[in-house]
Amino acid sequence: MKIFNVYIKSKVTSTDGQLIADLQAKLTTNLRFNDDQDIHSIVLGDFNLSYEKYQQKLLQGKSPSPQEAIFDKLDNEFHFVDVTALLESDTSKITTFDAAAGSSRIDYIWISPGVFNNILSHCISVVDSFTTDHKLVSASLLMPNLSQHRSPTNHKTVFNFKDMSTEQWDEYQKYVELRFTHYNDKLKPTEINSKWISIKLAIQDASRYKNAENEYLIPQRTCSFRGSHRIHFSPLYEKLRTILKCIKACRKALKRPSYEFLDLYKESVEIAISYDTTLTVPFASDSTFNIIKLMELKDILTIEYNNDLRESQLQKIKEATIIRESNLDGNQGKVIKSVMEHEVRSIVLDKVIDTDPTTNVDVLLTNPKDIKRKVNDHFQHAAQSVNEPKTIPHEWSDIFEPKHDIDASIYDELMAPSSLEELEAHIHKLPLGKAAGPSRIHNEFIKHLPVSLKIALLDLINDIFIHQQFPLEQLQKGYKISDGSTSIHVPSKAYMDDTTIITDSKENLEVLLTTADSFFELASIKINYDKVELLLRNDSAYDASPINLSFGDKIISIVPKSPKENIRILGVYFNVARCPKYNLRLIRDEIINFTSMIKKKDVTDKIIRYIFNRFAATAPNIIITNSFFYGLIDLYQRQLEEKITSFMIQINNPGLLGTITNLRLNNIQHALSLPRSPLFGLTTDDFTQYRRFKTQKQLMKRVKKSHLVNLIFLLQEHELSISESPPQIPSRDDNISISFNFERGTNNNTLKLLRLIT
Repeated sequence: MKIFNVYIKSKVTSTDGQLIADLQAKLTTNLRFNDDQDIHSIVLGDFNLSYEKYQQKLLQGKSPSPQEAIFDKLDNEFHFVDVTALLESDTSKITTFDAAAGSSRIDYIWISPGVFNNILSHCISVVDSFTTDHKLVSASLLMPNLSQHRSPTNHKTVFNFKDMSTEQWDEYQKYVELRFTHYNDKLKPTEINSKWISIKLAIQDASRYKNAENEYLIPQRTCSFRGSHRIHFSPLYEKLRTILKCIKACRKALKRPSYEFLDLYKESVEIAISYDTTLTVPFASDSTFNIIKLMELKDILTIEYNNDLRESQLQKIKEATIIRESNLDGNQGKVIKSVMEHEVRSIVLDKVIDTDPTTNVDVLLTNPKDIKRKVNDHFQHAAQSVNEPKTIPHEWSDIFEPKHDIDASIYDELMAPSSLEELEAHIHKLPLGKAAGPSRIHNEFIKHLPVSLKIALLDLINDIFIHQQFPLEQLQKGYKISDGSTSIHVPSKAYMDDTTIITDSKENLEVLLTTADSFFELASIKINYDKVELLLRNDSAYDASPINLSFGDKIISIVPKSPKENIRILGVYFNVARCPKYNLRLIRDEIINFTSMIKKKDVTDKIIRYIFNRFAATAPNIIITNSFFYGLIDLYQRQLEEKITSFMIQINNPGLLGTITNLRLNNIQHALSLPRSPLFGLTTDDFTQYRRFKTQKQLMKRVKKSHLVNLIFLLQEHELSISESPPQIPSRDDNISISFNFERGTNNNTLKLLRLIT
C-alpha cells in the first residue's frame, strides 16, 4: 500500500497553474503504476476544494476548474471512494474547515477499490493538541496481507491415490517396470547419475500414463494458483462501478455526441430497471436527464453498499468472537497474550557513539551504513580471539590421541551395503499424503514400486555410499555462484553456557581452575572474570572478605555470596541457605503485574456476557472450572499437573536424572529404615522411627525441606499410585537385624561452588 498526501492552495494565481498540473500529472502516473501492480493506494490531504460544488457543476453542464480535475481522476478514472461520503448519510452537513467566512468540507481521505470491506471506522474530530481551523479526518482500516507485485500463474498436479484399486496399482507396476527397462537400455547403467535418471523418468512416465480409453491410470487433476491474494469485488460494487463508468461516458457524450458506449449503457439500463429507475433509450445526448438519474442511482447503490458494509463488519465481529471463544478453550496462551497486550518488539540501533582513535573525540553516527559497519566491526573484534594453530599441552595430549583400546572393526557395519529388507522397512515407514519434492515423486509411487525397481533403487543407494558420489540433480543449488572469489579472514566468536565447578576445598578448586584455564586457552575461550561468583556451603563460617583464588597463571579476588543471596544459573534462582523469599517475591511481582493489566483492560465480549446474564461476582469458582460450564483449568491445578508429570518423567528417566533420583530415594529409604522404596506407601508415621525427630515440629520441618517427599505425598493426595518393584533390602518380617553406619567427612561443610560466565 502507498499513501499520497496532497495539498492544493486555496488561492491559486496564474503562476500556480503549471505547478498544479504537474502535481496532478505526477499523482496520476503513480496511481496508474499502483493499479497495474495491484498496489493499494490512499490519497489524503487538504484539497481546499468542495466535492459537493464539483458535483453541482457537472449536473449544470459546467466544466470543472483545473484544480477540481483531481476529483475527476479519483472518482471516474481510478474509481476511488471518498470515505466520508461513503460512511456519512448527508455530507452537506459535514464540515472539516471552520473560518470566519464560513464552514465547508475540504479535507478528504480517498481509498482505492478492494479496501472497502476493510474499513473499520471513520471519525471527524476537533483537534485539541494545537491551534488550527481544520478538523481531524481519520479512518481505521484492517489491512490484509497483500502482495505488492503480481505473481505468475503456477500449475500443480494433484493425484487422487484414494481412488486407486489393486488392479490399477498392478498395472502401474507393470508400466513403470517397462519404462525402466526402456531407459536403462538407452543410458549407461554403470553411472550413478544414469541409474537415478532411469528410475525417476520411469516413475514420472507411469504417473502420466493413459489407458486405451484416454484416461489417466492414476486419477489426477491440474490446478492453477497465484502467489498473491487477488481482489474479488462484490456484485453490488460491480454495479456501482458500472454506474460510475456510465456517468463518465454520459458526460463525454454531452461534449461529443459521436461518442459511443452502447454496451455500457445497456448494462446500466438493466441495473436501473432492477432499482425502478427510468433511463431514456436510446441515450439522449442533448439532455442531462440520464446523468441526473444515474447520479440518483449511484446514491442508492452507495447507501445499499454502506448497509452491506456494516453487515459485513458485524459478521466479522461475530467471527472474531467465535475465534476468541475457541482460543479460550484450546489456545489459552493466545488469549493471555491478547489480555496482557504483548507487542512484538525488535531492537533497532539508530545511533552509535564512536570514539576516534586518533583524536580521542566521541562522534555520533546516525547514517545506517556507518552504524552497520561499526556494529559489525565491534562484534568481530570485541573478543580479540584469532583462530591459529596451537600446540597441544602435555596434559591434553592423551585426550587427542587415538584410542587404541577400541576395536576399529566395530565401525565396519556402518558402511556395509544395505539389504532389500532394510530398504523395504524404510519405504514402509514413509508417510502418505505428503507433497512431492523437486523430483515430483510422491511416496505413494515409491511404496508401490515393483521388486525390480526396488532392487535398482537399492543398488543406487549402495553405489552412493561406496563411491561417495551423488546424482548431478542432487548437487544443483538454488543460486548461482560467481566466478570471482576473495579470501578474507573473519575472527570467530561464540558464547559458551555457564560453567559450574563443585569441590570440597579451596586447594581442589584451584586445581580444577588450572585445568579449566588450560582448556580455555587451548580452545581460545575468553573468561569474564568480573562475573565469577563463589558460593560457600558453610553458613556459619561465612565471611564477607575477599578470597584470592589461583586461576591458572592469574590470581583473582572474589567476595563470596551471602548464604541468603540469590544467584541465577541457567534461568534458575537459588541460594545456599535455601531461603525462598526472593523467589516468592518474583512470583508475587509477576502476579501483581498481571492483575494490574487485567484491571485496566477494556470490557470484552466475554465480560459483557457476564454482565448481560447478571453473573454474580460471589459465584463460586467451580462454575467456571466445571466441565459442564466453561471448563477452564485452574492455575493451581495446572501447576499440580505439571509437577506430577515432571516427577513421573524424572523417576522413569534412564539417564543421569533418573540415576540421581534413585540415589536420593535410596538415601530416604535408608535414613528411615524403610523395607521398600519410599515411592510405595510412605507415611508421616515412618518419620517417627527416625531418632533425630524429637518433636512434631522438627518432623514437619524435615518433610517440608524434602522435595521428593513432598512430591510423593502429592501423588498420594491425588490418589495416584506407582507399580511396586521387588524390595531393595530385606523386609522387617525376615527378622534380620540391619544397621547403617554413616561416616561424615571433615570437609562436609566446606563445599564450594564456582560459577564461570564465559
